Amino acid sequence: MPIDQSLVAEVYRGLLKREPESQAVTESHARSSDSVESLIRVIANSGEFRRNAGLHHYLNAVNGLLGTATADIEVDADGFQMDLLIHRTIQGWMSLGEADPYWSVLTDEAYKLSNLNEEKKKEFFATGKYSASLIEKFEQRANFNLNRDTCHELGCGVGRITYYLSKMFKKVIASDISEGNLRVCEEYLSSLGVNNVEYVLIKSLSDYERLPEHDFMFSLIVLQHNTPPIQKFLIDKLTAKIKIGGGCLFQTPASLPGYRFKIDDYLNKRSSDMEMHAIPMHEVLSVLQRNKLTVKEVLADGWTGQPGSYTYFAVKELGSDSI
Repeated sequence: MPIDQSLVAEVYRGLLKREPESQAVTESHARSSDSVESLIRVIANSGEFRRNAGLHHYLNAVNGLLGTATADIEVDADGFQMDLLIHRTIQGWMSLGEADPYWSVLTDEAYKLSNLNEEKKKEFFATGKYSASLIEKFEQRANFNLNRDTCHELGCGVGRITYYLSKMFKKVIASDISEGNLRVCEEYLSSLGVNNVEYVLIKSLSDYERLPEHDFMFSLIVLQHNTPPIQKFLIDKLTAKIKIGGGCLFQTPASLPGYRFKIDDYLNKRSSDMEMHAIPMHEVLSVLQRNKLTVKEVLADGWTGQPGSYTYFAVKELGSDSI
C-alpha cells in the first residue's frame, strides 16, 4: 500500500537534508514505496546520500549499529517457500545476465553495454585482481596456509575475479545462476587460454547440494542479492563441503538501513531484478560453528556503499569444532 506523501518529505529532510525536487517526485516515491523502510532503503542507496554522507556520517552510522535492536529478519523457510525464493532470484538474474552482464556485476553506468568499449572492459576485468588478492591478505593476518587445490567461486558472474582465482588454485569451480553471465565468463576465460575452470549453471537449490567438496569457498557481492533463507542455505551447504586445511572468504550485509524480511510478505509482493538483503551475523557464525570452521576475522567492508556489510574469513583446522 502506498505511503503518505508527507512521509516522503520527512525522509528527504532527514537523509538528504533538503526538500523533494518536485511534487511529481514526491508522488512517485509515495506510489512506488510500500513502507517507510523500503523508501529509506531507496534514498540511502542513492548516489546523493552516499556523496553527502562522508566519513563523519559513516562513522556515526557505524556507531549507531552498536545500539540497534535485533533485526526483524526471518531466515528459516520450508521447502516450498525455498523453491519459490530461489526461483525469483534465478528469474531476475537470468534477465540481468542477458540484458547487461557487466553492469549486473558492477553497477556503474560505464559498464552498461551501451557505454562499454574495449578500454572500459579492460578496466572492468582489472578490478578483480584486488578482490582475489584479499585471500592472501586474510591468510597472512591469520597465519594460516590454505590448501590451494580446488576453489568454489559462488556467483562467478562474467569471470572478473575467476581469472585471478584460476592463477591461485589448481582448479576453480565457477558457479552462477545467470546463464548469460556464465556464458560471458566461459568465453572470456577461454580467450585467455584458461583451462582449469569448471563452469556450473545453477538451476535449483539441489544443484548446490550436488557440488563436490572443495578447499576454499569464495564469494563477494553475491550473497547480498539473495534472500536471508537462501543466504543461510548457501553458507551452510557450501561451507560444509570445505575440506580440512581449507577455508572460506565471503561477504554479506548483517544489517541494512530500515531492512526487515518476512517470508510471506516478500512472496506476496512483486520482486525486483536486483535486490539487496541482509542476514544477521549471529546466524552466519552459528552456521560456521556447526560446520566446524574457525572464524579468523570478520571485518566491516564497503562493498554495499553503506555500513552493515562484513567480510568473513574462516578456516577448517584439524580437530576444530568451535569458533
